[in-house]
Amino acid sequence: MASYTYDALQFEQGAVDTKAGNTVARQTAYVKTFTVTINSLGEAVLRWSVSDPSDDIETCLIVAQFNGVTAPLGAVPARPGYSNYEFADHVLNAYVGKKIYRIVFVYYDGSISVSDKHVVTVKNSNIPLRYLK
Repeated sequence: MASYTYDALQFEQGAVDTKAGNTVARQTAYVKTFTVTINSLGEAVLRWSVSDPSDDIETCLIVAQFNGVTAPLGAVPARPGYSNYEFADHVLNAYVGKKIYRIVFVYYDGSISVSDKHVVTVKNSNIPLRYLK
C-alpha cells in the first residue's frame, strides 16, 4: 500500500477490507486533465476530468500547498456518471505567492488516492518595489 505525506497530512492509498484485514484490488480513478483559470474575483478556478465516471468515488478533496504548508481547501461531492468537476478557491486567492493544487479522491470504502497531476498559480504583489525597501 503506497503512502503519501504532505507536510502534516498523511494519506494511505489503497482499499482495505476491514473484516479480513486484506488489501482489496480496486481500480483507482486518476485525473485526466487538470486546468486552472483566474475569474473576475481573482479566484483560482480549478477544472479537472476523471478517468472514469466511477461510482466508487465519494468526494474529490482539493488540497493546496502554500507558503510551505499543505492543507485541504475544500471538497466537491462526486456525482455518479459525471467525469468533469470544478472548484473555485476563495480561500487563498487574496494571498501573494505560489499555490500548488492537487486532487485527492476519497472512496466510499474509506480509501483514498492522490492525483499525480497538479496545477500552479502565482500571484504577484501590486505594490511597487520602491515601497518595499
